[in-house]
Amino acid sequence: MYNWPFPISLTMVHMVFCASLTVVLVRVLRVVAEPTSPPMTPSLYAASVVPIGVLYALSLWFSNSAYIYLSVSFIQMLKALMPVAVYCLAVAFHTDSFHHASMLNMLGISAGIAVAAYGEARFDTFGVMLQLVAVTAEATWLVLIQILLTGATPPPAPAPAQADRNVEMGLLGAHRREQRVAAGDEAAPGS
Repeated sequence: MYNWPFPISLTMVHMVFCASLTVVLVRVLRVVAEPTSPPMTPSLYAASVVPIGVLYALSLWFSNSAYIYLSVSFIQMLKALMPVAVYCLAVAFHTDSFHHASMLNMLGISAGIAVAAYGEARFDTFGVMLQLVAVTAEATWLVLIQILLTGATPPPAPAPAQADRNVEMGLLGAHRREQRVAAGDEAAPGS
């Protein structure tokens, strides 16, 4: 399919195949039981499942479109930005806490990709933008799936006085530990 001018058709074929296979596995073969709690209402479906599906489709579409403009090896190099995008979005959605060491790792990854981009013989700005949009859509998709599967709602942004403590202890890790201590499942620190 070299020079295939319809990248959305590849995405559509992929999505139809995945949806068909899912229906067969869940409803026909009953490999996985259908969830009963909470009931899937149209409003819950529209608020939680539709955005994830749209992001997944956009990720596939933009990623497939980038193959028209960039080499496969360069696209794979750009996909290495996925951990950076997921970490940044997880911190933005308050599902992960900011750590200086993690950010240094992310900067190292980004610097390596910048060096690879600088040396790319077939560099195309539009293709890079398509791939970066695909990476961002997929990273957002992954963070939203994490929120959906854990049943967690992103906590509100911490108050400024609380922010330093959260950065040091880890926003979710410390919060979950405090919940376990309050429930008596774990001993308080220093006891």
